[in-house]
Amino acid sequence: MENTPRLIMAAGFAFLSGYTDMICYTRHQSMSVMMTGNMLMAGCQMADAHLIDVLYYVLIILCFMVGAASYRVVEAKFPGSGATRLAWAAVLLVAVAEALDYATDGCKWLVCFLSPIFGVLNTVSTGNVISATTTMATGHFLSISGLAATAYLKGGISDQDYDKAKMSGVVIASIILGIIIGDLVEDSVGKEKHFLFVPVAPAVAALFIWHDRLARLSMQAPMSSSESESESEALEANQNGPK
Repeated sequence: MENTPRLIMAAGFAFLSGYTDMICYTRHQSMSVMMTGNMLMAGCQMADAHLIDVLYYVLIILCFMVGAASYRVVEAKFPGSGATRLAWAAVLLVAVAEALDYATDGCKWLVCFLSPIFGVLNTVSTGNVISATTTMATGHFLSISGLAATAYLKGGISDQDYDKAKMSGVVIASIILGIIIGDLVEDSVGKEKHFLFVPVAPAVAALFIWHDRLARLSMQAPMSSSESESESEALEANQNGPK
């Protein structure tokens, strides 16, 4: 598969992750994308014996896990179309989250409706199309550090390593850009901070559908190659005739 579509898709996933988590954190002190932050906050609330808040963070993590597991199940039953089938569920979850936000004037529990979307997104991004996490930067910083060490020790890196470095750079830059845009958008709307997640719905749906299209193309390519080899063998056998 060409590297450019993978990079563009990874950039989109990473941007949405940074944008959404920026708004969730500043408004609700929680994250819909990076579960490590929720574990940290849950631990702090345990230390302070705030059990309702502990439940809040645990529920976000569980909802994230439900999203990740759902994609595995749907993709296993419908290969190459799992993300597309869940795209419409993602749109519905954003709609429910925004309705809850508007009706309650900023209920923090809406994050529980967003985290399953990013459970799906994270699982999708680590599949065969992108083959890299797009929701956190730690692994990419480690990857770039390792590649820099390899370049120093060996005097250069392979084309495959160069592609890995590009992917890591794109993901890191896109997460940062998403955070910046999220902060600017939140500052620009003032006190009426509703409907900030609305752009996430069509963007996620479009990326999921595009992902599955590329996944199906990648599945068809090996099949076409095998069919061509079989046809060549059959033609050669016919030309040689019976022995």
